[in-house]
Amino acid sequence: MLPELRDGFESLQRRKADLIARVAALDPAERTAAPARGEWSPLQIVQHLLYVEGLSAGPEVALPPDSAARPRPGTGMLAKLLAASMRAAIRLPSPDAIALPPDDGADLDALDARWGARREDLRARLEAVKDPDRMFARHPIAGPLSARQVLDLCDSHLVYHQKRFPKVGRSSAARSPAG
Repeated sequence: MLPELRDGFESLQRRKADLIARVAALDPAERTAAPARGEWSPLQIVQHLLYVEGLSAGPEVALPPDSAARPRPGTGMLAKLLAASMRAAIRLPSPDAIALPPDDGADLDALDARWGARREDLRARLEAVKDPDRMFARHPIAGPLSARQVLDLCDSHLVYHQKRFPKVGRSSAARSPAG
């Protein structure tokens, strides 16, 4: 994998591991409890991240290596603005269609396994990338994005949810685990 993509992918992996550890540290009732009306439970946040990562970087939206897709005018600026907003934890409206997938009753272990499989697919596709700025996936809102942009948006999305992680009960999960 190209070094600049490897760094972005490894950052995604670290952030995912941190979030899963924070949710795992909660007792089962806290994992499924929304901290306030209209907010998501920690388990719903994991479901959302897995779902949206699929819409942004999954095989369903992958562009073939020889794709002639070109970014829409302003896509680079839009991607940078969106990433900066998420990293600053600015609450942004999300389209209802991508906000939260239907609850299929999966527990944290099942969601973590699905996310791991999705990440392995992403890793394999990133290994094949020769140009990090070539169009890599078709984002549902921004259109075609490069591998570099996809990684940055996915990482920024994780940062957003880590910063806004629910403060729940007396659990140790409200504190970030060491590492």
